[in-house]
Order: sequence, then C-alpha cells, then structure tokens
Amino acid sequence: SKLRAYRKAHDDHQAKLSAVITQVKAGQLHVARDSFLLLLAKLTEQGAATFLMGCTELPLIVRGTSFEAKSLDATAALAKEIVRFSLGASVESFHAITSTIKTAAQKQEIPIGDQVA
Repeated sequence: SKLRAYRKAHDDHQAKLSAVITQVKAGQLHVARDSFLLLLAKLTEQGAATFLMGCTELPLIVRGTSFEAKSLDATAALAKEIVRFSLGASVESFHAITSTIKTAAQKQEIPIGDQVA
C-alpha cells in the first residue's frame, strides 16, 4: 500500500502523544499504553485506518493490541530496507522508503495516524 492521505496533528493529539512518549521513557508502560490506545481509538473513529509508528517508543506499547496489525513500525521498515539494500536491492528502492519516512517527518504529520489507502 502507498501512503496517500495524511492528517496533520491536532495540538491536543500532539500533546497527548508527547505525554505518552514521556511515560514510556519513564517506564510507565501500562499508563502509556492505556492513553495511547484511547488516542488510537479516537483517530480510528475519525477515519484513520493504519498508523505509522514514527517514534521508537510507540511500537513497544502497541505490541499485542488490536492496533498492532494496523500499524507500521517505521524503524523496523527502515531496518528491513537497509538489509535489503545491503543484500543487493536497488538504490531506488532504498531511497523510496527513506524518502517517504523523511517527508512525513518534515511535514510533521501525525506520526501515529497517517491513513493508508
């Protein structure tokens, strides 16, 4: 699937996401997971179908939930492409995935709620 539609982060969503990341870093995984799942549920109600886990902390708390199958771990995707590239995949393939991740980060789109068509 290609990323086609993005949702810009609302200030309240971004504040909640920042709090979740801080909680993960502080080792408060259960609190962070509860807050994060509520945020993902709200985004789902608003039409988000797939979530890009753009921060390394987020896959830690989505693992084992109903949202795991609807999520893309950007760090894992990048690591897989690096391995593919090192094993001989085309430069174009490698640049495509890194460009997609970099563009989303530069636009400051929702790192967890990008819709995938």
